[in-house]
Amino acid sequence: MTHRIGIVTGLAAEARCLDRVARHSSLPICVLHAAGDPAAAAQSLAGQGIASLMSFGIAGGLDPALSPGRVIVATAVIDGQGGQLDCHGAWRDELTAALASLSPLAARLAGRDGAIVTVAEKALLHASHGAAAVDMESHAVARVAARAGLPFAAVRAIADPADRALPGAALAGFGEHGELRLAPVIGELLRHPAQLPALLGVARDSRKAMAALRRCARLLFGGG
Repeated sequence: MTHRIGIVTGLAAEARCLDRVARHSSLPICVLHAAGDPAAAAQSLAGQGIASLMSFGIAGGLDPALSPGRVIVATAVIDGQGGQLDCHGAWRDELTAALASLSPLAARLAGRDGAIVTVAEKALLHASHGAAAVDMESHAVARVAARAGLPFAAVRAIADPADRALPGAALAGFGEHGELRLAPVIGELLRHPAQLPALLGVARDSRKAMAALRRCARLLFGGG
């Protein structure tokens, strides 16, 4: 697509994956960090006259076959009420082709307002909806796109795989506005030091996901 694209991320770190290419891209893109309210961010972009909306960031794995760093181009998003919000087919195919070197998976996402923490929750969500991954922004952005009559797409990279539960220390590190905070993580570890191995695993997986997002940004908007 050559028109102006509005991109919503949930975390500030996800937005930074796009910052460099956004400044130098020949494509007209506008990146907005959701700061805890993806619907408001998407609505703000829609009000600026963008012609399409994209959700971009990491996701929790639901399909056991997906490893950290695997890229997903969404076909649809299943919201918390079981409703399906379809992605724009032609744009999805264009994104998939642009990311071909990363072997992206075209699959459904599940959207939830809160984190899916346990392995059991992930397994249930996968079994119920056949979604490959879950995130907390795509459904909100998709709803705004549908109301505004705008094409919608989502590109996500797996962070925590289906067989990994998220320890409390990892959740403590995310601020309400999507920023990463170190002090709460340290406090949680001091109270529950047995979480350290799981936290190190989450950090390792997240680095793989962020590296995949940076590659996605370059391939989609930075000329390869």
